[in-house]
Amino acid sequence: MSIEGGKITGTISAALAAALIIAGCSGRSGNERERPLLGIDIELFRGSRAWDLAEAVAASDTGRIRVICSEDTSLLHFQEPQYGMTLLEWAVIRSDYPSAKVLCEARADPNAQSFDGSSAFIHAADNNETSQYLRLLLEHGGDVNAVAMPKPGVTDGATRLKTPLIAAAKSRLESVALLLDRGADINYRDEEFGSALMSACLLERMDVVHFLVVEKGADFEGVLSTTVTGDSLYFSHYLREMTFTLGSEAHVLKMEVADYLEQHGVSYGSTPIPERYIKKYPKEYLDAY
Repeated sequence: MSIEGGKITGTISAALAAALIIAGCSGRSGNERERPLLGIDIELFRGSRAWDLAEAVAASDTGRIRVICSEDTSLLHFQEPQYGMTLLEWAVIRSDYPSAKVLCEARADPNAQSFDGSSAFIHAADNNETSQYLRLLLEHGGDVNAVAMPKPGVTDGATRLKTPLIAAAKSRLESVALLLDRGADINYRDEEFGSALMSACLLERMDVVHFLVVEKGADFEGVLSTTVTGDSLYFSHYLREMTFTLGSEAHVLKMEVADYLEQHGVSYGSTPIPERYIKKYPKEYLDAY
């Protein structure tokens, strides 16, 4: 989705982006060693006092992890020097549940933030395939209202992962429900209009949008963002941007949201249709979308 002229573009953290690419762990040439290491690369921990624990985590050797952590609990808080990740955050990014579970049981902090403000808990909320990591970390002290606070000078922070709920809203309905059940602030907004509702709208997660607005009563009346020319964009504008196949599940949910807005004094039907849509779609579609 794109809001023409909008200020909000959204970025993901360096650690998360790197987690999408599998990196080799050995056999690097001299030139390769000069390049920044990727977020799932065990080399991030090479030469550090946490190397033995990193190797155990990489191998999902839960017995060895327990032994090492019992001998030196400070390793649970160690942060590698490039991204500032703890081994718990590293395990979550690598989708290594056995290691993450043992580290949690050893009292690793799920809320410890890396340099860009991300954390094991925020990454668990951002997982679009499963909520098992989020459930695990909730059981071990995950802060549902934690706010990502990048270190000074870090520019590639977790803009769209500002809170666990903002992260979940673009990824997985089950995780959104879990966080709200535990007391997450449904209406939190940061200084650049980032919110759970905005996050769901940008990724066109209509199931999440419907859940937040219709089922949980999220505030939709304020300005969601502004354009570079200073024009205010409201929730109804974002709904207008979403185009789904007529009659599809997403379209049905969207129309239920539109009806909800009408019941609360906001006319979706009176919200202007984007000019480019008028040129692109037939009138029959525009009358019903």
